[in-house]
Amino acid sequence: MCIYNFTLKIAVDLNGSSVIAKKRALDEKLRMDIDTILEKSAKALENREKMLAENAMLIDEVKMIKRAQLKNLDKHVFDSAEKIRKCGFTVFIAKKPVDVAEYVRGVAGEKKIAIVPSPQTIEAEVMQAFFVSNSVDIISERYSGHKRGVPFLHPYFPYPNEKGRGERSDARFAVVSAAAVTDSGRLYVEREEAEAIKNAKEPFVIVSVDRIFTDAEAEKVIKLMEISSGNLMKLEKAELHGHLILFDNNRLSLSRSAIKDLLMCINCYSCSLYCPVYLTIGSLFGSPMMAGIGALSAGYQSGVKMAVNRGLYYCTLCRRCDVECPTEVPISELVLRMRAKAQVSGV
Repeated sequence: MCIYNFTLKIAVDLNGSSVIAKKRALDEKLRMDIDTILEKSAKALENREKMLAENAMLIDEVKMIKRAQLKNLDKHVFDSAEKIRKCGFTVFIAKKPVDVAEYVRGVAGEKKIAIVPSPQTIEAEVMQAFFVSNSVDIISERYSGHKRGVPFLHPYFPYPNEKGRGERSDARFAVVSAAAVTDSGRLYVEREEAEAIKNAKEPFVIVSVDRIFTDAEAEKVIKLMEISSGNLMKLEKAELHGHLILFDNNRLSLSRSAIKDLLMCINCYSCSLYCPVYLTIGSLFGSPMMAGIGALSAGYQSGVKMAVNRGLYYCTLCRRCDVECPTEVPISELVLRMRAKAQVSGV
């Protein structure tokens, strides 16, 4: 496939991951595995195109919801937090990853913690914070292949020849993420997160501050997320208990900037489903979010050097992500802006 050939040209020695990227691009077994994954997912992607065409009104409604939310995200977050507290739930707003770790440690101490890895828990640096000081159980089937050495590609693509199972845990505390939370205290989570919330006496649920909606809004956003993944993503409703952590990590500042359109993202991962570079080297490009939007998010949260480290220059500007994004995030334009910033900064 041609995507493997041009990846070799762009995986220049910008950072340590480029060496691994080159090896992945040349790995014959990985190439066969990715072809198998894409063949198994072809039907879902065909259905995706059809469902998006049939739900043009839903797409417009979700774009309106997100734009209205971003007009005054600060007020929206604090008003929503107050509503959730009035429902009797514990709510903590974390500015940075270190705030997440300090809050969880303040409640859990050094007791065992169960973690379901996800882009949000990885961004919040939960694993790094607790592997040294706590006994940690990783309870995930999706990430079990990665744990066993299978190169991680995408959480919704089936791994070929990999039937690993996540661990079970008797931990009192679990750290999971949610795709969305409503101001009435309802969560939308994947099956593994739903199980962890149910089994843990005190779960910590992390959700980014741009994913708080009313019940009616959440139904529409979640439906579009599922459609945009070709129904590879399946989300369940769960009632909140334990601790809700609203994770900022510069999103509030970003919402007041000229490039706030980055927060129009609903985390459906449509962009990475089609990104030729991501489908060649996987999570090296943009992790913990995926592909170009992951590199961008890293840059606006942790600085331009982090964007470069996450693969800012792996992007070929083919603009397929722009075409496939249901909420029209201008990813290619923002990549160019970030590269200009990198050049001026001398990174």
